[in-house]
Amino acid sequence: MPLSLFPLDPRCHLLTNLVWESNPDGVPSLHRQKLWVEFPGPVRSSGLVARFPLPVGRVRVETAEDAAGTRWRTLAEGRLEASPATLSWPATAVSNLRVHVVEPDQPSFPNAYYFEAIELRLADGETCAWGAVDPVVPGRPLDERSGGGIEPVAGPGGVHANQQLGLAHDL
Repeated sequence: MPLSLFPLDPRCHLLTNLVWESNPDGVPSLHRQKLWVEFPGPVRSSGLVARFPLPVGRVRVETAEDAAGTRWRTLAEGRLEASPATLSWPATAVSNLRVHVVEPDQPSFPNAYYFEAIELRLADGETCAWGAVDPVVPGRPLDERSGGGIEPVAGPGGVHANQQLGLAHDL
């Protein structure tokens, strides 16, 4: 059962997503991206699948041993060259996870995400206690607007726009 880390599952909490650093030419770049996610509760994970348009380079998957993120434990490390790529580790219970691009193949890749999608592999039923993901529903229903109708841009007809502005300033 996969859990989406990018784009992020709404039940998870994003701790940090990108680190802006200057590339060798001094241009701000996202070349050392770090995606750090906290889960609502501990889950047993055994790997992840990443999708990306271009080779990424060397990536490290880590979990923080403390809430401040001062001590890290490496779960897996490898090069992501062909999409989709899989990184695996022995099934481990984690409450957070960080995907860290350590040595990018294209360090000057400016201001863009390396990844199209990242999914964490979990055993079936790991996220059942978190509840279901609420569907996104528009605030009001969409209705048919085609046809030859004319709608005013703003305000009632017959009142000049400057007069409307003057009334707004008087309030």
